Amino acid sequence: MEHLLQELTPWVQQYGLIVVYLGMIAEGNTMILISGVLCALGMLPFWPTVAVAILGGVSSDQFWYWAGASFGERVLSWFPSYRERAERMLALVDHKAPILATGRTSSTAGPSFSPWY
Repeated sequence: MEHLLQELTPWVQQYGLIVVYLGMIAEGNTMILISGVLCALGMLPFWPTVAVAILGGVSSDQFWYWAGASFGERVLSWFPSYRERAERMLALVDHKAPILATGRTSSTAGPSFSPWY
C-alpha cells in the first residue's frame, strides 16, 4: 500500500485539483470524500481543494440546469413514461411549493413525515 501511495503522490499533486474539479461535476459526494482523504494525507492542499470543489459543484449545477432547460423537452419526448412522471412531480411541487420553501419540520422527529395538507 505504501508503494502505491508513493507512486500516486506525484500524479495526485500534479493533476489532483483538475481531478477534483472533474470529479465534482461527475459525482460530487464521492469526490468530496476522496478529496478529504487526500487532504488529510497531505497529498492535496486544503484551501485550494475546497475552492476547486465549490467551483466544480456550482458549475456542475449550472451545466445540468442549462442542459435540462435546453434539451429536457426533447429528451422527455423520447421516453413517454418519464414525461408522465415528470408532469406528476411538477404538479406535486407546484402544489406543495409554499410548504417546501418554509422547510416545515417536526420538533420531535426531525423532518415531518405527516401529510402536507
